[in-house]
Amino acid sequence: VDTVVFDKTGTLGEEAMELVDFVAAPGFDRNALRSMVAAVEGASQHPIARAFRDYAGTDFVARDVRLLPGAGISGMVGNHALRLGNLSVVPEAGKAMAEGLIDHASTERGQGHPIYVVIDEQPAGAAFLRETLRAGVLDSISQLEAMGLKCHVMTGDRAESASRHGLPGVEAGMLPEEKASRVKALEEAGQRVLFVGDGINDSAAMQEASAALAIRGGAQMAMESADGEIPGASLINLPAVIARSRAAVTTIRGNLLFAAGYNVIGIALAACGLLHPVAASLVMLASSFTVTWRALRESGSRKAPRVPDATGVGWLAPVVAIGLALQGPLLAWLGNFPAPTAAGIILLFAAAGLGLFVVVATRNLDPEAANILLMVSVGGVAMLIGWWADAGFGPVVREGVCLCNCANSTMGLGLFAKLNWMDFAMVGASLPMLVVNQESNRWICWFAGIVGMLVGMEAAMVLSANIPTANPHISFFAGYGSMLFGMVLGMILACGAVRKFSK
Repeated sequence: VDTVVFDKTGTLGEEAMELVDFVAAPGFDRNALRSMVAAVEGASQHPIARAFRDYAGTDFVARDVRLLPGAGISGMVGNHALRLGNLSVVPEAGKAMAEGLIDHASTERGQGHPIYVVIDEQPAGAAFLRETLRAGVLDSISQLEAMGLKCHVMTGDRAESASRHGLPGVEAGMLPEEKASRVKALEEAGQRVLFVGDGINDSAAMQEASAALAIRGGAQMAMESADGEIPGASLINLPAVIARSRAAVTTIRGNLLFAAGYNVIGIALAACGLLHPVAASLVMLASSFTVTWRALRESGSRKAPRVPDATGVGWLAPVVAIGLALQGPLLAWLGNFPAPTAAGIILLFAAAGLGLFVVVATRNLDPEAANILLMVSVGGVAMLIGWWADAGFGPVVREGVCLCNCANSTMGLGLFAKLNWMDFAMVGASLPMLVVNQESNRWICWFAGIVGMLVGMEAAMVLSANIPTANPHISFFAGYGSMLFGMVLGMILACGAVRKFSK
């Protein structure tokens, strides 16, 4: 979801409102009137009704109690017909008198929620209710907005009552059908709405939203219309719920992309005769283990997931996608592959680049994840260009031999044996890290990241160069994969150490 819409009364406010004043019109007994109101409200679970429970007694019994959607409640007490609710329950001829009763209340206008009482079509009294926000409501809304979510509040209250809590995007005086229409309009405008409510009046809006959550203890119809329930009396965990849901979806999509890419690469290698059937069964087992581990890691986490901070860089998605896609033709040419195999490699990396674009463009990534993607994509391109230069500005695989991947080659001697083009290429590829990482220690992290990835790549290239293999293409891919892995791992460990010791 990208938009969260809240009902106010009973959702953002406490389950029970507080009765702070009650005024009876001339000719009506204040205590008897209050008991009659309590008898009618006793049939409802609405937060307004709960405010009158302490005044319920055995003197009056209500019957034929009915909810008036968006207005209030009605019922019969003895031979009298009562209506309770906002100003719309008052006959037109009595509205001036009803509003005049509010002037006799000790509570100032705008500091409470007025409830009008009508008996036999005559304004009989008015009550003032005070609403207190649930614990952590404003903090939760601030966290949701920090996650990039738009927050709205839709309520049937008057504007002056609804705005006094400092809530964002308040739309007041809304009937249930107006809430539903507004949510539908947001959905049709392309927004994915989560509606959070508690009452019968929220059910229609819940059904129009992409997702809905109900406050446990609210109206049964609201809980049946919602996709889930929020237990307890606080919304403080709502940002963590959304973050965990996003993390679960990210894990699912990541597993699908990983499994698809892994199998396509495996099939391509097997089709080229580069993957032995026994090795294929082992790497397939490793693939299944990895996907299962990633899923269990997410579902088994007991701590609330960290709310991600957006990197704020709109260029990230196309850059990492292009960087990954460019590695296909570079690998095909440097490896001097036959035309069919080269075409397969190019298509594979182009598809991976497109998939990565979709993933990054629809996510708010933290700086660490963004840096990893930059190293895999931009860093990978820089590494291949440096490899090409160190191989004498030509293909790495020539005449059946993989240059730069034997004990006496540039790779075998290591990055630090002499000045290599790959050194300069990797330093240049690390510059986007400075833009993505806006922390106060970003320069130290950047320098440590350079050292870490160079050391990691050094170890990986020396290791891969000293592993004997008769197939030059396997040797070439082993060098590429090990260097990319060592580079990313070295950067992660170095930057992580800086963040840990700089706290």
